[in-house]
Amino acid sequence: EELGADPDFDVVRDLPVLTWQAGLKQAGPVGRFLRRLLIRRFLAKRGLRLAATDAELAALSESKAETETLEKLLTPFIDSGIWPGWHQANVGELRGLLQRCEALAADAAAGDVAAAFSGLAPDPARLAELEQALASCETDERAWRDLGAAIPADRAELAALLPALGRIGRLEYCLDWNRLRAASCGDYPLAPVADAVAAGQLRREGFKEALSRAFHRWLAPLLIDASPALRRFRVRDHERLRAQFADRDRMLADATGQQVAALAAARVPPREGRLSEGLKLLNRELNKKQRHVPIRKLMEALGAEVLDLTPCMMMSPISIAQFLPRDFNHFDLVVFDEASQITVWDAVGTIARGRNVIVVGDPKQMPPTNFFSRSATDAEDDEQDYESILDRALDAGLKKHRLTGHYRSRHESLIAFSNSKYYENSLATYPAAVTKESAVEFHRVDGLYSKGKEANNPKEAQHVAAEVLRRLTDPALSKLSIGVVALNQSQQRTIENQLDDLRRARPEIEPFFSDEDGRLPLFVKNLETVQGDERDVIILSLGYGPTEPGAASMSMNFGPLNRAGGERRLNVAITRARHEVLVFASMDYRLIDLSRTQARAVADLRDYLEYAERGVSVLAGQTEARYGVDSFDSDFERDVAFWLRDRGWQVQSQVGVSRFRVDLGVVDPDRPGVYLAGVECDGATYHGSPAARDRDRIRQQVLEGLGWRFVRIWSTDYFRDPERTMQEVDARLRELRAAGPPAEA
Repeated sequence: EELGADPDFDVVRDLPVLTWQAGLKQAGPVGRFLRRLLIRRFLAKRGLRLAATDAELAALSESKAETETLEKLLTPFIDSGIWPGWHQANVGELRGLLQRCEALAADAAAGDVAAAFSGLAPDPARLAELEQALASCETDERAWRDLGAAIPADRAELAALLPALGRIGRLEYCLDWNRLRAASCGDYPLAPVADAVAAGQLRREGFKEALSRAFHRWLAPLLIDASPALRRFRVRDHERLRAQFADRDRMLADATGQQVAALAAARVPPREGRLSEGLKLLNRELNKKQRHVPIRKLMEALGAEVLDLTPCMMMSPISIAQFLPRDFNHFDLVVFDEASQITVWDAVGTIARGRNVIVVGDPKQMPPTNFFSRSATDAEDDEQDYESILDRALDAGLKKHRLTGHYRSRHESLIAFSNSKYYENSLATYPAAVTKESAVEFHRVDGLYSKGKEANNPKEAQHVAAEVLRRLTDPALSKLSIGVVALNQSQQRTIENQLDDLRRARPEIEPFFSDEDGRLPLFVKNLETVQGDERDVIILSLGYGPTEPGAASMSMNFGPLNRAGGERRLNVAITRARHEVLVFASMDYRLIDLSRTQARAVADLRDYLEYAERGVSVLAGQTEARYGVDSFDSDFERDVAFWLRDRGWQVQSQVGVSRFRVDLGVVDPDRPGVYLAGVECDGATYHGSPAARDRDRIRQQVLEGLGWRFVRIWSTDYFRDPERTMQEVDARLRELRAAGPPAEA
């Protein structure tokens, strides 16, 4: 008050007043003037506007001493945390506190407090209450001290805490965050990620991915260093090893075939020396021009010796019954191909000819029928299905080995529907190096189905014939072989008649109907006769449809498809193509009313028409097709894809619809419908392969046959030096672009 100021006690306590006073006494007039000037500036910076006279310095010295004394007196309160900010109180607050303390002291001196307690001594109950109250008071004091230690002394900080009182309910989330952060960052170097989240620099939506990337980038070098094999891994050495393995694996396959041929050749009787009677008879027959001995009699004479001359025979069950004696049972192995079409009674005689049997077939394809034994007057719907030797073998529980590789279709969409509907997505298919989603096209025709004796659709047949003509007269399209499949015989004959008219009118297309120059001739077949055939392009003509223009409904009779097992016929028809399937129909799939039929094949036909019209996306939930949707196998793949996109490349992740996908497909900037290359990141597809042959030779060989070229990134190389690795990938992609499309394309 004497100084006319309300200074901060911390400022007063730390002032070097005694040093100033001693310096002023020892200095001369000029020195004292300069010193007082410096002291005034020093005090002004600390909020004290004083002239630094001797009286003011004396008052400051006295205030400093009083402050130190007061601090000693308040030490218990300061240490307890009850009043840590006492030194920030102003003079008025201190005076009020002093007055209250003086009043309390006066009450104690007057004996009022002592009188209140003096009467309690004889009463134990009251003493117990006081002891309990004292214990409660001590508990409250400890809590008060803890609170005092936690609350900041600065008033500005206290004021900043007031808005937080309204969010006190969220305190538990904050505590959870602090606990999890401490637990995570204690074991792993994740503090930067946690700080980024707390600062709002990392959004919640991307937190999981960022955390995963940070963790694996930290973990990968540790794992590499901990493994001698990974630590010594070098890309160049490993690629050379893979190439050597692929070459030697091919050599092994070739040598195996040569060994079989050599073993068979070693059994051929020598030309010189004594011949058996059977071989003598064979020589005589070979030199004859006419009047040959029947084959069956010749086989009886030769017996087992015929197998020395021709160790492998390809015959139908009927030929075996016709040409081989009934006691001819010298085969080591009998193999039935397309066994789903061989009846049990036809197969039994063949099985008896050998010591071992292998039954090869697809139970999802055509069963044996009486199609070839029907008379011309029998209705097509009167065909009967019979049990096949394949069915009987499966029922008997013979050892099974399922072949899951599919190599015919050069676009996965050609087999994706059947894979989903009939094979539980178990077939391993391979994506083509093209970006289009589907190779199945739907062509709607305004045709009408003629019921009754005709049972055909002439207008649809005209459209099919026109499409055939268009393709045969196009220089590029004519390189692809064509097959036409109708759902019934009547539609087959109608299409054949249309094509016959075109062949007469356009002689230049005639060569496409024969096998001249080694080409596969164009065929027109129906459901019952197409199994075993394949062509580059299959044109499927439904024929069935409305019988009147604009009809809102139609008959649910689809011939063979309505019978039990009709789905096997449909499966055959839609899986004959290597490059494309063109579906010609005079109806929309919505016209097939499943409430009016229980036939599974009809329901499958409806789904297939929708599939042809809308694409692979209709198989959602049955097979995963990812066209234009990011779905990465690992953070490694994601980082590679984003890096390439940042450099201007268009990248599609996980190309394909089967389990054999290409990790990343890079679209060719000069040919937008084609992939320039596949970038393989040694992901799940690679390390999930069951054998090195599948992983390092077969899969890549098949994909290269489908037009793919590959750039491979090994994760060990990437984690050591990601920038250098990606620069090499970028350079390789630019080389492929400059080189142009591969010869196969």
